Amino acid sequence: MSDVPFAELGVMAVGGGGTVMWWLLRQKDEKQEAELKQLWLKHDEDAKQLQELRVKLAEEHYPKRELDMRFEQINSTMTHGFEAIGNKLDILSQTMISHISNEKLK
Repeated sequence: MSDVPFAELGVMAVGGGGTVMWWLLRQKDEKQEAELKQLWLKHDEDAKQLQELRVKLAEEHYPKRELDMRFEQINSTMTHGFEAIGNKLDILSQTMISHISNEKLK
């Protein structure tokens, strides 16, 4: 008779200990689940900000490249244009000198 209460008491203690362990693990799981939700929310927000930053960088980068091309074209046009004008002025000067020299010889 004395063995039965100790056995029942042992079973109740093990069952109670198991219940307490289950409750503690459940609390830990709920805490970790909440932390994971917060991490995923932060990840989603960070991913959104990163995408916005990529779009902003792309918007600022492409016009700069286009502007660089335009300025290069303008620079090339002006350089070649001034060279052509210089060549024409040289020809005009030689023609005028030749004409004035011919006038003086007459």
